[in-house]
Amino acid sequence: MLAGFMAFFALFTLVLYPNANTLHPTAAAASLAAVLPPGLAGGIAVLTNWTYSLFYVCAELWGDVILSLLFWGMANETTKIQDAGTIYPLLGVGANVAQASSGALMKWVSGTWQPGPEVAAGDVWGLKLRLLMSVVMVCGVGIAATHAYIMVWTLLAPSPSTIRNTRWFGESIPGSGNIHRPTNRPGFRFA
Repeated sequence: MLAGFMAFFALFTLVLYPNANTLHPTAAAASLAAVLPPGLAGGIAVLTNWTYSLFYVCAELWGDVILSLLFWGMANETTKIQDAGTIYPLLGVGANVAQASSGALMKWVSGTWQPGPEVAAGDVWGLKLRLLMSVVMVCGVGIAATHAYIMVWTLLAPSPSTIRNTRWFGESIPGSGNIHRPTNRPGFRFA
């Protein structure tokens, strides 16, 4: 699911946004606006600017689905019930700090940051969009790496005998007969 969102954001940044004037059906929308009642003007505008509408929907889903639903689902899988009262507030504080810092970054990029005098005025927003989407891609890779690390090292934790017979990163010593296997030991512990 994360890869699908990241692929869409890359597609929007590299293909859809630069070719929006070609992809938007402005002539068809003008003919629809002439035929349909004025109350449907908003729907026609959404259809006319379908690339931006799709980006808006995916950006909203990114925050709701990826950052909230999948995150808290993983937190539920890796945290013992006894430790949830201590760990969940810390995760909530981290989420609020992330939202505040992303808002500050967005404000800085949208208002203060200027790419330079050699950039044409019409290309400034495109460069700002590329910068913001690059940050999203880096954060997406960080999310995927963190998720993989947590899932491998907490949920698929090896037994103590497997740890003694492994070299590095789960590679078993030949002839030891030990492999990594899922356990029902708790993931995070708050000491």
